[in-house]
Amino acid sequence: MIGYYKIITVTHHFFPVEEIGSYVVQYQENDQLASKLESLKSKFGIEELQYMATCNRATYILYTPAEIDYEFLKEFFRFINPRLNPAQIMRLDELVSVYEGLEAIRHLFEVAIYRFLGRRGAGNIQAVPRKLRKLKSHESIGR
Repeated sequence: MIGYYKIITVTHHFFPVEEIGSYVVQYQENDQLASKLESLKSKFGIEELQYMATCNRATYILYTPAEIDYEFLKEFFRFINPRLNPAQIMRLDELVSVYEGLEAIRHLFEVAIYRFLGRRGAGNIQAVPRKLRKLKSHESIGR
C-alpha cells in the first residue's frame, strides 16, 4: 500500500548542522547500529526501514501503517537518542519533516537526484529542474 511509505527527515534546512547529530541513531560500536535499527523496527511496528545519515541530514524511510504524529516522533527520537532534552523534543513538530505516500516517494527521488548531482559540483544542482523537464519530455521514448 503506497500510503505506508513514510519519510522522517531532519535537515540543515531547519536545524543548524551542529544539532543534526542529536537526531541520528546513537550507538557506540559499528556492529550496534544494525541491532539498534532492528529494535527500532520492532518497537514501532515498522515493516521496512532504511536509514541515511550524512553531515547535513538524517533520513528515516519507513514502510508502516503507523500514523506519524507528534507523539510518534517524540517516542521515535527518544528511542534513537535517549539524551534528547525536553527543549529538543518540543521542537520536533516544527523542525522535522514528514512525508507520506506519494509525497514520500517524490521526496525520495528529489533527494536522490540532488545528492547524485551534488557529487558532480554545485553548478550542476542548478540544472536539476531543466534536466528533469528534459527527462519528462522524453519519458514516452522506448515504450
